[in-house]
Amino acid sequence: MPTARDYLEEGARLRKLGDNDRAIAAYDTCLSSSPDPVTEMIAWDGLGPAIMFKFMFMERKGETITNEEFGWHHRIFMCLQNQVRVFDERIAHTQAASNYIRPIEGARDQLKTIYMYGGSVLCKVGGTWTQRLRDLGECANLALPPLRCLAQQEADDMAKWRQSQAASEKKPEKRGFFKSLFGD
Repeated sequence: MPTARDYLEEGARLRKLGDNDRAIAAYDTCLSSSPDPVTEMIAWDGLGPAIMFKFMFMERKGETITNEEFGWHHRIFMCLQNQVRVFDERIAHTQAASNYIRPIEGARDQLKTIYMYGGSVLCKVGGTWTQRLRDLGECANLALPPLRCLAQQEADDMAKWRQSQAASEKKPEKRGFFKSLFGD
């Protein structure tokens, strides 16, 4: 029976071959099989780039991607978060930590900027192309192909997002500065 490490190596081999769909599946299986901390951290580091290369995000402007692709790009963000989390919680205080400092610092740097990619979209208004903020409500209702390793995190993120949407709908109507001082 294959181990988590076997699936990790298969994912890396498939990624080198450019077979990103199968690499994603191999990393998902690895991460869903309770890997040791180092294997888990390396698998998160492999899954994100496999998704990135599948959609060729590094060759495209963020405002040109579809809502579905934006959802996949958010998964790259989650991979980076998980890679850093595993290092901080399970590896940082071990002898192996020094082997992974540079990749983890790279992941931390990426987290600072990657969330902005795809936040706006190009749309045609009249005969002119313009940029607007992406409607995250449209993205929230997408049914992306499932990744078992991210299922719980995606469900938690969605619950938080819906809760924030509900809270913003319950806020009292703003009356304006002068009306609040002087009444109607």
